[in-house]
Amino acid sequence: ATGYVKIPDDDSLEPSYDQSYEMWIKPSDGGGFLLNKQSPRVGHGYYLKLDIEGYLEYSVYVGQEGDRTVTSSHAVDISGTTWTHVVATYDGSTLALLINGVESKSVDIGSSKELKENSQPLRIGQNFVGYIDEVRIFRKVLSADEIIATHLCPTVDPHHMSLYMTMNDMYGTVVSDVSGMHNSGTIVDGPTWSTEAAPSGLDLVAATSPVTLETDLTTGVSNLSPM
Repeated sequence: ATGYVKIPDDDSLEPSYDQSYEMWIKPSDGGGFLLNKQSPRVGHGYYLKLDIEGYLEYSVYVGQEGDRTVTSSHAVDISGTTWTHVVATYDGSTLALLINGVESKSVDIGSSKELKENSQPLRIGQNFVGYIDEVRIFRKVLSADEIIATHLCPTVDPHHMSLYMTMNDMYGTVVSDVSGMHNSGTIVDGPTWSTEAAPSGLDLVAATSPVTLETDLTTGVSNLSPM
């Protein structure tokens, strides 16, 4: 599972003191990056990943202290049968992970941190096995109510969005960004389109149990499955 979606570097995708990362995932194995914009040489940037046991890990580089990281208090289902809604936030002092709308873990890392930008592309799904859908980046920290409201559709002011990939392109190698920020990406090394889609019309609590999805071919509902 080496394939991923590659999004060119852009100022709107750099780490900030007011940020939220949101997506649906359906992993069929542990391990892999959900989002990765970290410099492999000096570490500047951020990542959101799944460890081999299914625990989520969100990390931000904060200057002399290096990476500061929060790990979820429990693992997500990695059997390939369950969709999980994931949100990672950073407000300038606290890193937090929310799973299916409920905070799993937060870490206070203090304020006045020195975030470092880099020229790396943003990579989605690198070394991840499973499905990824509805990827969004917000230039604000989503409240609990906003997370409930946006997990099915982006009701937050679009001026706060840096990225919104519905994963509904279906064909070709371009993955469109519909946020208005023009951060579309390109499929690299083999991920394929699928009509498997994240839950629609279900509340976040219901999404914690395995669900059977009906494909909506009339609207081209799809997502991307790194292979």
